[in-house]
Amino acid sequence: MKRPGSAAAAALMCSAMICASAHAGLTVQSIERLSFGQVLWEPEGNPDPARPFVQMAVNIFSMPNHDAPVILSTIETLARTFGPGNFKAQVIPNTFTAGENSQIVLGSAGTFVRARLTGSRDIATLVSRLRPDPNRGEGSLFLTLRSSGISSIEQMKGKRAAMLGPRAFTGRTTAMGELLRRGYDPDRFFSEELYTDDSMLREIELLRKGAVDVAVVRTCFFEEMQKRGPTDDLVAVGVRNPASGSCLTSTDLYPNWTVFVTPLATPEIAKAATGALLAMPADDEGRSWSVASDFTRTDALYRNLRTGPYAYLRSFSMLRFWEEYRDWILIAVVLVLGLIAHSIRTSVLVERRTAELRQANQEQRNADERARKATARMEALQKMGLVGQMSTIFAHELRQPLSAITAYASGLLRMLDRPGQIDREMVESGLEQIKSQAVSADGIVQKVRSYARRSDAARTTLDLRDVVHNACQTVTAAKSWSSTLRLLDSGGRAPVFGDRLELELMVMNLVKNALEAASEGDGRGLVEVSVSAEGARIALRVENSGPIIGERDFARLSEPLSTSKPDGTGLGVAIVRMVAEKHGGSVAFDRRSQGGLSARVTLPAAANEESANA
Repeated sequence: MKRPGSAAAAALMCSAMICASAHAGLTVQSIERLSFGQVLWEPEGNPDPARPFVQMAVNIFSMPNHDAPVILSTIETLARTFGPGNFKAQVIPNTFTAGENSQIVLGSAGTFVRARLTGSRDIATLVSRLRPDPNRGEGSLFLTLRSSGISSIEQMKGKRAAMLGPRAFTGRTTAMGELLRRGYDPDRFFSEELYTDDSMLREIELLRKGAVDVAVVRTCFFEEMQKRGPTDDLVAVGVRNPASGSCLTSTDLYPNWTVFVTPLATPEIAKAATGALLAMPADDEGRSWSVASDFTRTDALYRNLRTGPYAYLRSFSMLRFWEEYRDWILIAVVLVLGLIAHSIRTSVLVERRTAELRQANQEQRNADERARKATARMEALQKMGLVGQMSTIFAHELRQPLSAITAYASGLLRMLDRPGQIDREMVESGLEQIKSQAVSADGIVQKVRSYARRSDAARTTLDLRDVVHNACQTVTAAKSWSSTLRLLDSGGRAPVFGDRLELELMVMNLVKNALEAASEGDGRGLVEVSVSAEGARIALRVENSGPIIGERDFARLSEPLSTSKPDGTGLGVAIVRMVAEKHGGSVAFDRRSQGGLSARVTLPAAANEESANA
């Protein structure tokens, strides 16, 4: 079995590109170029039936490559691990399909990401002294002639470019990702792409001949060229800020060469291969195997470019559209359904609110109508009471002089009966006129008093509680009061014999005055109305809160037509007294110690009143 560094004579027999061995085992001693189907390790001796047969696939990498020696040392290590007769290594293209029959594959990070969809698992990633981070090992570099005048990536747009191949990871894919990151369309950025079949030296040759304007090479290739010969005619474009001692790059860096196992590998094969690779010592250039932890940027690179495992994104299909935008479609459907439901709900609510508004407006109109009627009724009753009160006052003041006139006229007539020289005809005529006018005036007064007093025939037996309830409703319906009106129910009936209209007028005056008094101050006063039976009499009590009443204002309650209100007439209390006295009752006022006034009206109970009338 041949090993790297065998006898010099054997080395001299190697070709310039591939140094082959005439025996089984490692078939080359150095790699200058890889070709598809090339066998790098041939099983040596008889296979061990107790051990599994392991087949390894190696990607075609662009040559020359500074990391090429690690390929041979890795193959040797795995051959020793699984047995020289139970191991075979062969070169495959950049598409993984040719290596699907292998248990172990050595390829680029791009090859692993494509194979990962079929269940492959990475076990080791290459690191070196120049690239110690396994997650950031290689990328692409844009090269152009110094004489081209191209100094930026923007100036490369529309130019001709040389690349390794359409699926080359660092020879094309990572470069296209950089163009996309900068906002360009990578498929239309260059006017022409020339592929060199994985030969970077061929790219440089085309660049120097003027056949292309830009060459896309992997990182560290430019530094390797500088060691081989002069490169003063070449210049790198779009170089990122390089770390000290690292290679130039124009793109993001991705994991370096990666060894991965396919689903054909048993757990024992995967474990043995992983342990063997990670145990390999570093060579003179610091090359060794480590473990990468981040292939997400590589996966995102293919997804954004819609190539490799995501090439299907370039063709439209309803299934792909659903799978890619399923969440957004569901959100849109939910939003549309929500808008429809909201529209329906809003329509129902608007209809309901409209109906409620119509009902409220109708109720308001009905309330306004009731208030208008109650106000008109109160005004009519007030007018009736005013007329009755004025009639009573007028009759009380006018009847006495009219009676005197009548008496005096009668006396004169008697004097005329005495003998004398008086012109009887003239005196008699004048006195008859006086008497006639006096009788007429007295008749008018009696008629007005009869109207004010109303006919007793209209009186009936009433429940004073009903009278009070109706009167309070009339007062509260006629006006909105800030004070609170409370009816206290003591239970039982309170029968009285009287005129309903006059009694309601009396109660309305008491309640209205009480509400007006209670509304003074902060406007949140209280008026309490109660009716109770006290033996043979019925008592009506109206109490209101309010300020303490002074002596002068309290005395005015007993004075006819006297009031403390700026716009009052003083008739309210007079009407109350008149109605109460007309029904055989009485009125009394008391000042409350905590403020306000208490009015108490007593009337004969209905049975007693009817007995008295009988």
